[in-house]
Parts: sequence; structure tokens; C-alpha cells
Amino acid sequence: RDNFDMTSPSYRYVQRLNAMRRAYFGDFGSEQCDVVETPTDKIPDVLVFTRGCTDADRVTLIANFHSSHNKSVSVATPWAQGTQVFDILAESGAASFEVGSGGVVQASLPP
Repeated sequence: RDNFDMTSPSYRYVQRLNAMRRAYFGDFGSEQCDVVETPTDKIPDVLVFTRGCTDADRVTLIANFHSSHNKSVSVATPWAQGTQVFDILAESGAASFEVGSGGVVQASLPP
């Protein structure tokens, strides 16, 4: 028996991250797959990057790694104003956001 609790929220979140990676980055090998865009301004405890193997399959990951505080973020994305984006990793009640002017998404991220 191993020491991993496969029912814990953290373990299930990592499983969903891996499923996203397989779904969106499964055709590693093209140059575009290796391009990772990160914002110039860093946000403490928040990981942000945009990546995709094709323009149509680009994803932006925004994750709060603070253990007890919400983080409010404004992040530039590759999508046009008015585009609806959503949390593809949520198990239920996925949050959705409308892309604002200049491709910026604003969100409050729970710990």
C-alpha cells in the first residue's frame, strides 16, 4: 500500500491537471508546443502561463498556491474581448469569466 490518498482534493486536482495536459498538449513535438508565455509582472503565490500546440488549443492556467488567502488577479490572455472562458479543472460549479478590454481576465482565486 502506498501513502497517497487518491481521494484527497489535491490528488484529484493533479489528476485533472494531467488530463488537461494530455488533452491539449498531446501532440508534443511541434515547435509551438514548446512556447510558454508568462506575464512580465509576477503575482506572489500565483502561477500563470499560456501554452498550446495550436492556436485553437491554447489554454491559460491561473492557479493560486497560497494556502489560506484569496488572490485577485488581472491576467492578459490571447482571447478577444467578450470571449467567455471557464475553469476546465473544476469538478463542479465551474467559474466562468468574460474576457475584458485588451484580452484581460480578472478573477478572484480561492486558496
